[in-house]
Amino acid sequence: MKQYKILPEISSASIKNGIWFIFNDASNTIRVWGSSFSGREKIYVNDRLILASRNLKLNNEHTFNYDGIKYSIEFKMLNLFKSSMKCSLYKEGQHLKSLQTIYHYSKKQYFIFLGTLIMGLYIMNKLNISVIFYPVWLIFLLYVDSKLWPTPRFHVVTTTRTS
Repeated sequence: MKQYKILPEISSASIKNGIWFIFNDASNTIRVWGSSFSGREKIYVNDRLILASRNLKLNNEHTFNYDGIKYSIEFKMLNLFKSSMKCSLYKEGQHLKSLQTIYHYSKKQYFIFLGTLIMGLYIMNKLNISVIFYPVWLIFLLYVDSKLWPTPRFHVVTTTRTS
């Protein structure tokens, strides 16, 4: 399990490092992390790990108490294909803020990735390579893709805010 010595100050998202949603509520900083691969989720309040779990559902909610205040974190997968996820913070049942991941890509990047994926699967099929290696090919392509296009394509934006 990857331990973070310094927790991030701003929300961010990447395939390699997962998604960080950062919320500030009065004197509490709530950091929510989700893995892009394993479904692992962690919640930190003021740099202290409060909750760690694994979840493979498309929608999930975590409730916890901190300093006598009841908080809820709600995850909602908006678009699985585009990896668009929304994370909402509730305090004592009142909605405070929602953050959402947005995936930006160029058509050129999309078609190069898709074409390479299809060509690789076609070649593996013609060479009678076991289906077991298909996910290995996909992971390899995602790795190479992240090296060829190093600029961040995932962004976290504020979607709603209430006082």
